[in-house]
Amino acid sequence: MPQNWKSILVKVLSIILFIIIFYKLTNSSLFNNTVEETFEDSIETEKINYLKLNETYIEPQEKSLDLLYANYSGEEVGSNVWTNKTLEQCTDICNNIKGCIGFSRDLVLDTEPAKCYPHNSINKCYSNRKGTLKQMQNAIKYNSFVKSGVPNVLNMCIGDSELTLNRTIFIKSYTMPNKCLGINDDSRIVLVDKNKTNFSKSCNFRLEKGQDGIGTVSFLHIDTSKYIYRDASNMLILKDINSGSTENKQRASFNLYDSTSGFGGIMLKAMSIEGETVDKFITLDNNYLNISPLQTDNNSNTTFYIIDYFLNSNIITNKTNIPMTTMMPDPTMMPDPTMMPDQSMMPDQSMMPDQSMMPDQSMMPDQSMMPDQSMLEAFTDNSLDNSNNILLYKNLFNQNNNDELTNYLQDNYMYNNSLPFTVTNKINDSIINKQIQTSLNKNAEEYKINYELNLEIEKEIANLNLDLNAKNDKLINNLDKMRITDMANDYFFLQNLLNKK
Repeated sequence: MPQNWKSILVKVLSIILFIIIFYKLTNSSLFNNTVEETFEDSIETEKINYLKLNETYIEPQEKSLDLLYANYSGEEVGSNVWTNKTLEQCTDICNNIKGCIGFSRDLVLDTEPAKCYPHNSINKCYSNRKGTLKQMQNAIKYNSFVKSGVPNVLNMCIGDSELTLNRTIFIKSYTMPNKCLGINDDSRIVLVDKNKTNFSKSCNFRLEKGQDGIGTVSFLHIDTSKYIYRDASNMLILKDINSGSTENKQRASFNLYDSTSGFGGIMLKAMSIEGETVDKFITLDNNYLNISPLQTDNNSNTTFYIIDYFLNSNIITNKTNIPMTTMMPDPTMMPDPTMMPDQSMMPDQSMMPDQSMMPDQSMMPDQSMMPDQSMLEAFTDNSLDNSNNILLYKNLFNQNNNDELTNYLQDNYMYNNSLPFTVTNKINDSIINKQIQTSLNKNAEEYKINYELNLEIEKEIANLNLDLNAKNDKLINNLDKMRITDMANDYFFLQNLLNKK
C-alpha cells in the first residue's frame, strides 16, 4: 500500500511540474509577442499629418526665428530657409522643431530637392484665390505644408480647391463677432445673432469657386440655393443666377483681400462691373450690408472672418453661476473631513495652557465653543466659498430644513382637511409635467436625427457636385493661371515702358 501512494504522489508532482513549466513558457512567449506588438503599434501611431495647400504661400513673420527655433539645437538654427531639401527632409526637420507649424516650398515635385521656408505661425496667407493680383501671382510659385493641428488654417489659406473650397462656412463680422451674414424674410443680407433660432439655416453658406473673374470666390446659401449678390442699388441680397447673364455672375463674385485695418481677417471686394473705376467692398451699415468704397484706414466695418465653428465665451458675474468643473478646488487643498469643527474634535481642556497665563477670560469668548483658528481661515477663503455648489459647505452653512418639513406637516396635515386634494393636484401636475418633458425630449431627439440626416444628405450632394465639377475646375484653374501670368507680364511691361519715359 505505501508503494502505491508513493507512485501516485510522484505522478501528481510530475504533472504539476509539467503544468508549471508549460505555463511559464507560454506566458514568456505571450509577453514577448505583446512587447513586439506594442513596439510596432507605437511606431505606427506616432504620426504628424500635414495639409498640402497647392499654390499657396505663407508670408514669413519678421523677428520670428527665435520663437521658431526655441529649445532646438540643430544645424538649421537661425536660418529662414532650408536649402536643397526634399519634402521628406523638410517634414522631418519641422517634426523635430516644437515651434514649427509648417513650411512653404518651391513648386516642384515632392521628391526633388528645393527650398523650404519654415513658419512658426500663420498671419498672412495668399493663394490663387486670396490676395491682390501681385500676391496671387507670387503664390502660384509655391506649395505650403501645414500641420493639421493648426487651427483655422483652411479659412486663413483659402485657395486649394481640394481642401479649402466647397465647404460649409459662416461669414462673421469683426464689429459684432457674435453675428454672421444671413438672410431675413425679404432675402436681404443682414447680420444674424448666433443665438437666434434657425441661425444655421439662415447663415450657412458654401464657399465656391467664383462664378466669374480671376481668383474670385462665390457664396452659395445652402438653404435657398441662391448666391450672395450685389444688386443695382449696391445692396447685398440672395439671387438665383444659374441661368443668368455674365453680369449677374460678376455680381455674385468676390475677391478676398487681407484687411488693411490691422484687425486680421479679410475684406470681400466686389468684382468690378463694366464702367466702375473704384474698388468696392462688402460694408456693414447698421444691421444691413451694402457695397461701397473704403472710407478710412480703420475699416472695421469691412472686416470679416470666414469660420466653420464658433468659440463661445461666458462672462460670469456671480459665484453661483460658476460651473462645477471650474469651481472644484484642488483635492490637496481641501480641509481634512476628519478635522471638521465638530464638538468631538474640540481641544481637550486638560491640555490647555495654564489659565493664569491667559488674558482675562471675562473679556474673551468661550474657548470651548471656538473651532481651531486655522480651520476658520480655511472656511473663510473666498476661493473655496461656494455654498450652493459644494455639498460640504451646504452642510456646514445652510440651516437644517427638518423644521420646515415638520411645520408644513403640522400646519397642513393636522389642521387642514383639504390636504388630500392639494396633494392629488400636485401629483397630477407632476405627472403632466413629466409627460410633457418626455414628449419634448422625444421630439428633440427626432429633430436631432432628422437634422443630422439632412447634413449627411447635404454632404453627399456636395461630394457629387465635386465629382461632377472636378474636371471643369481643373481646366478653369489652368486658364486662370495663364490669365494671371499674362496680366502680370502685361503689367510689368507697361510699368517698364512708363519708367523708361
